[in-house]
Amino acid sequence: MRKGLYPIPFDQKKIPESSGVYFFCAADGTVLYVGKASNLRERLRAYALAAPGTKQYRLMREAAFLKIRKTASDIDALLEESDCIKRYQPKYNAALKDDKNYFFVCFVPLRRAPDFPRVWITHRPAAYQHAQCIGPFVDGAVLKRTLAMARSYFPFCTCKAPHERMCLNAHLGLCFGFCCAARAKSTNAERRAYRHSIDSLMRILEGRNRSLALLLKRRIATCAKQEAYVDAARLKRQLEGLERIFSHHSAFASASEESGAPFAASVAWLEQRAHIVPLRRIETIDTSMIQGKCRVAAITVYENGQFNPSRYRKFRIRSGDARDDARMMREALARRFAHTEWQYPDALFVDGGLAQFAVAQRIVHDLNAPILVCALTKGATHALVSITFQREKIRKTYRLAALPHDAQRLFLACSERTHAFAIRYYRSISGRIA
Repeated sequence: MRKGLYPIPFDQKKIPESSGVYFFCAADGTVLYVGKASNLRERLRAYALAAPGTKQYRLMREAAFLKIRKTASDIDALLEESDCIKRYQPKYNAALKDDKNYFFVCFVPLRRAPDFPRVWITHRPAAYQHAQCIGPFVDGAVLKRTLAMARSYFPFCTCKAPHERMCLNAHLGLCFGFCCAARAKSTNAERRAYRHSIDSLMRILEGRNRSLALLLKRRIATCAKQEAYVDAARLKRQLEGLERIFSHHSAFASASEESGAPFAASVAWLEQRAHIVPLRRIETIDTSMIQGKCRVAAITVYENGQFNPSRYRKFRIRSGDARDDARMMREALARRFAHTEWQYPDALFVDGGLAQFAVAQRIVHDLNAPILVCALTKGATHALVSITFQREKIRKTYRLAALPHDAQRLFLACSERTHAFAIRYYRSISGRIA
């Protein structure tokens, strides 16, 4: 066998521990499945231990050999996987068979204006070696609408080079103007204003809207104490804009729910540690009530690299004694899994602590279904602080802040999106009752 080729069944110890792409191939060389991993040995261990009836087991039975291609990074593996799926059209890959490419937002510092990075969308982040890139994103149209809305509150420059006259975006208030002027010298205050705008945009694209909101509130309070009312008013407008961007009335929220970002690093991190491959469908459940009234539960669905609002579900809690979160969770999950026509998830995220986690574990155990239960636990400020899951009788808890930044994105997005969906439903119910 050539280097990088392994007969099936393969020896796990010979699989490299680097990031890369793997191919399950038939005897005639036909590619049956393409996958990616940040640690190939850990990922492929799940195939070696696959139970009968699973897709991994079928692949191990049908494939004749395994091919591995190492990459320099997780992102390289992601892009390589996308290219290979489009090229080979493997029958076991459900997603990425069309001609779409991932999108990235790059913050590109120009040589003549290094303090004012330009914001560009690209398919090839590697082409901008000195840029900071955020992504990947699936839907370019959604991404552009998000940037357009955010730009109304957090201006930024998209000019390819400095120029003499103010650009149209500067006249419209979408660009500061001084950032793309060829001759004007910028002040420290202008540089700070641009940096604040760029940092805010990065937080929005990374889904860190809560941390940005807290930062804006602190700055508003500081400006008020210093009687800098003009600055306080500007920051208050940005805070209101942030709330609009992430509210259910905004174009960003509805567009994001149609597609969303792939959050590949988070999925890969969880797959590697929970030994579930592939992790295609994740359901997240949250409950909401005030003083035992208007009790509701909401479920969001993330599948095949994007959030799917058509699969979202909401429940109005019926039990008269369901006055705590654990009981509400029990009723909501029992009713959800009573719908056998709804596809089961590969993982169930429970927005809550160990009580809700235990309830979900018991319900999933009674189903006798291979569903990973994961608790998303919040702290005193209602921000996500840790995740907990149990695999093979071993319970593991990870603090969110200790995870790699890219591995936090999916957990944060699932928690915030589901919480917002539950609150919207609660408000609609409470409004009707009032």
